[in-house]
Amino acid sequence: MAAELPNPSLVPFVVAVTGHRDLRAQDEEALRRQVGKVLAGFRERMPSTPLLVMSGLAEGADQLVAEVALEQGASVAVVLPLPLEIYKTQMSVAGWQRFEELRAQAALEVQLPLDGRSEEDLRDSEESRAACYEALAIFLARQGQALLALWDGSQSNKHGGTSSVVSYVRSGVLLEGADEPGARCGVVYQIVTPRRNGELPENALETMTLGSETQPAAKGNEGTLPANVDAGTTLAVLEENLERFNRASLRLPDGATQPRSRLIAEGSVALSEFQVRLETLYGQADAISVDANGWRKLFLFLILGVAIAGTLFYGIHGEMLGDYVWLWFSFAVFVITALLLHRTARARHIETQYLDARAFAEALRVQFFWEMAGVKQPVDRYYLVDQPTELDWIRYALKNVWLLHLGTREESASPPNRRAVLECWVKDQMTWYRNKADGQTRSVHRRERVSRDALLIAVGWSILIPASLLIPGPWRELAPWKAIRAGNWVYQAFHVALAVPALLAGGYRLWIEQAGYEEQSREYRSMERKFSAKAKALETNLESAAVAENLLLELGKDALSENGRWLLLHRERPMEVLSTP
Repeated sequence: MAAELPNPSLVPFVVAVTGHRDLRAQDEEALRRQVGKVLAGFRERMPSTPLLVMSGLAEGADQLVAEVALEQGASVAVVLPLPLEIYKTQMSVAGWQRFEELRAQAALEVQLPLDGRSEEDLRDSEESRAACYEALAIFLARQGQALLALWDGSQSNKHGGTSSVVSYVRSGVLLEGADEPGARCGVVYQIVTPRRNGELPENALETMTLGSETQPAAKGNEGTLPANVDAGTTLAVLEENLERFNRASLRLPDGATQPRSRLIAEGSVALSEFQVRLETLYGQADAISVDANGWRKLFLFLILGVAIAGTLFYGIHGEMLGDYVWLWFSFAVFVITALLLHRTARARHIETQYLDARAFAEALRVQFFWEMAGVKQPVDRYYLVDQPTELDWIRYALKNVWLLHLGTREESASPPNRRAVLECWVKDQMTWYRNKADGQTRSVHRRERVSRDALLIAVGWSILIPASLLIPGPWRELAPWKAIRAGNWVYQAFHVALAVPALLAGGYRLWIEQAGYEEQSREYRSMERKFSAKAKALETNLESAAVAENLLLELGKDALSENGRWLLLHRERPMEVLSTP
């Protein structure tokens, strides 16, 4: 194929396409304009994000949309429901010629599995071909983030037809029995498209958005399509997060991912094209996460510093500078400063970017080592399946990376290397969990010790000073004690200093609690034990492909589950000044 895959450092947005084959010739220009507007809308909202338009490239709607997409600079993916020779018989001569021209310009080609059907059966049996078209409909609904449908709105019982794809996307429910964890409802951009021998539908050649609310069925059909009040919001969040990640990737300096973010030592193992893409994306996500975490810590430090300084200054004002009335405004200044710092951090999405990029990176790590071990499973089917929809962008990003893999035809894919996976993932990750658990446990113990010591210092200070003033002794003739008895600024300073240990200990305690070290250390200790047990089992069964792959599959699921819990823990504990909206 002539076209190249999207930039390996970026995650594409996938638009699935369905529509009628029998378009009216007089409508083509109007349809092109409407399609162009929809695709341009995606490009306008996501200028840094590659756009991948995916369809079966059947004649009619699929081919029209593909041509417009290529004209706008988008990439095209062709999904083949049938072997080429049989697919050819389903099109006219002109349609097949147009198919071949577009296929040559496609960046991606996916051949769907035939599920045991023979080519002879597919040639002779319309029912078998219909099952393959149904598989295409499910694939489009599963893999696309939005659906562009050139459809007249009429419901049909035809398997794999346009109305089937629309229904699957809008309902989030695929064919009964189809395994789709965490399926979500989606948005359909319907361009109301007349058919060659059909009635003229209402609002013909106009674009409608379906999915945000219940839509009545087309005239002459019973019932309604399923309600989906959140689909529009979900799509907007998905677009925003994908664009934010890709924009941050493009801003990284050259070499930002090398060599710290490598998943395996350079040159130690031959990597496939897909593994290189995974490692590149991991490096991008890791670099974005590290950068955002540095800013997050800086803003948290500044906010805590302002809060402590404001409290101390307010005490100094009350004790020592009470005659300066205008200093009453100082407390408001410190509070407003802390709020502005917090708002700035939120406006830059620092915390969200750190958490989401970290989560994406860890999921890519699992996918990379699964692929290296020969575990042919997409991680999106096991990650954040039941979590809030604002995290869906991570699952969709993982879906899109896997889609690029499905369409990659590598002549010399690297054979499974389970030894490298054991050494570079299982053992390394076990050591990482142990070190993090030890370090965070020490931080929790240090928090308790600092809090206890600060309390003892404050209590001792509050006893020592008044006792030294009440009990006669030679120290009472020392200059500081004379100043304290005189009630001047030294006395006031000693009074204010009483609060300093408690304030510093409180700030440190809040820092540790904000980081979630106590909960994380227990989680990391548990994961260390799991990785340790799996490492021993793998050492024993390394030569048994089935056993080793099953062990690594289960270990990857555990890692994904742990990372999902980590993500939710920190999302539920955001950086706050007040309970700001």
